[in-house]
Amino acid sequence: LRKVQILSDLLEFNLSDIPDKEKGVMERLRLAAARGSQLLDDLISFASITSENEPSTVFNLSDLVQNVISELQDVIDKTQGEIKSSGLPEIYGNPKYIHLLFQHLISNALKFCENEPHPG
Repeated sequence: LRKVQILSDLLEFNLSDIPDKEKGVMERLRLAAARGSQLLDDLISFASITSENEPSTVFNLSDLVQNVISELQDVIDKTQGEIKSSGLPEIYGNPKYIHLLFQHLISNALKFCENEPHPG
């Protein structure tokens, strides 16, 4: 997938005068490769979590959610999203599983949100 991304970037750079229709195709190709790459990264992360038998522990959910928000800040900015969380408790569980859970929940919420902001 990295090779596809690199080659599509090279092709678009070398053919800078291509028509808009073909530029759209190149952009879709780049986005599809990026989605495939993210899917593979997620599968690798999931496999590493399920193969590790880490014990559950008590941790601060607010800190974990803030870390997830920081990791997704570029996507949040791009979609003009706003993530609010407050008063989350300390919980007992596996922080890696909960991190993935919130990462996917927030990422999917941003991915499938409407384009128009909602009044607060």
